[in-house]
Amino acid sequence: MMRSGARVAIGAVVTAGVLAGGTLAVLLPSYAHTTAPVVVRAAPAADQTLLACTGPLLAAGRDPADAAALAVAAPQQVALGADDPSAALRQEVVAAPEVPGAEPLVLIADPRGETRTEVAAAGSSEVVADDLRGFAAAACARPSMQSWLVGGTTEVGAADLVLLSNPGAVAARADISVFGAEGETQPAAGAGIVVPPRTQRVVSLASLALGQSQPVLRVTATAAPLRVALQTSLTRTLVPGGVDVVGAAAAPAPIQIIPAVTVTEASGDAEPTTVRLLAPSDDTAATVSVSRVDAPGAPPVDTTQLDLVAGVPSVVALPDLAPGAYTVRVEAGAPVLAAVWRSTGTAPGGDIAWYSAAEPLSGVTFVAVADGPSPVLTLVGDDASDRSVVLTGTNGEQVVAVPAGTAVPVAVSPGEIVRLEADGLGIRASITYSAPGGLAGYPVAPSEQAAAEIAVTVR
Repeated sequence: MMRSGARVAIGAVVTAGVLAGGTLAVLLPSYAHTTAPVVVRAAPAADQTLLACTGPLLAAGRDPADAAALAVAAPQQVALGADDPSAALRQEVVAAPEVPGAEPLVLIADPRGETRTEVAAAGSSEVVADDLRGFAAAACARPSMQSWLVGGTTEVGAADLVLLSNPGAVAARADISVFGAEGETQPAAGAGIVVPPRTQRVVSLASLALGQSQPVLRVTATAAPLRVALQTSLTRTLVPGGVDVVGAAAAPAPIQIIPAVTVTEASGDAEPTTVRLLAPSDDTAATVSVSRVDAPGAPPVDTTQLDLVAGVPSVVALPDLAPGAYTVRVEAGAPVLAAVWRSTGTAPGGDIAWYSAAEPLSGVTFVAVADGPSPVLTLVGDDASDRSVVLTGTNGEQVVAVPAGTAVPVAVSPGEIVRLEADGLGIRASITYSAPGGLAGYPVAPSEQAAAEIAVTVR
């Protein structure tokens, strides 16, 4: 793997497992004779920035005395950086009592006066073993009070794990709901899971959704936010067929866009690329369109229309796609969730990947490029208007034109920290990796600095 020593501001690559919200109060006077409303605008006070990484790849069954015991299969290499060269990034770890030596990395940065310190980090792992094989990459992310996981399965050959990390100082409780063929259920194994402070808990997906081939999970945290992720792996007839780490999905919305899905070779009839969809609350109709990346003006290569039943996941199998990169767009009449699954093939030495939908970006966002093969940053514009994006990274500054409804790929370097500035709302982005035996990708998350101003009207 290549590693880059250049950074926009602060950049580093570290090995996880080795390194050890603001409140605004506005007091407004009351005026008895005000003749016109007065609008006071204020931004939330800057707070500490905290990102939690998913940690190393895990494997079960390596202890002959305890087949259910988990072990570290491959460490996680983390690329990290901040928007200010003078920012002090504290690197801590959370305990992993169920997996000795795992200790996922947590990054903490204090604000600079009234300005929040922007931090970007992403991790990757590669493993080649008799029981686990493949490449995985995921962004380090902020913890949340509610998270959705779109991915994974409990079919034969799967060994998927739900990762619940609490990087804070207060114990959290997690309640996991499963959306499957029978709709929404609350499994006993997912009720009231206590996650102590600065600790990661690991829960087998099979204990939550046994017999579910296409589950979607909702994780609700109480008392403290959690960083939630899913490690998914596949074994075909005792031969490892790939591994990936899936972060929390973009929140339900009527439009979901997966900026780039990488096809390294035609799948044929063996394992088609699939889109998993869920309308959590309402029945709705949805349209799934697939377009070639970097093909402005070209019509979609495939369009599928289907009806979604509230609370029941649906799957769309895409046609055999020629090698290249594709954008998948989902439009529905009600909020939906979406993700795309892809494999490099069924031959030994293959890999799998889940590609999650990306949220719209605005203003300035920093993205870390985890170490990995042939990373690409893909920018997607909405259908409303042309956009431009200013990228600043290892190779200096470049302005990228993004025509309306088009996806544009930009080559980036492993370990790079990229500053992304969009000229308005409507840009979505992701980082993807590809090699003959390695696939992975993760969406670019909006910056915390994009928090809207608070507008208070005094009458």
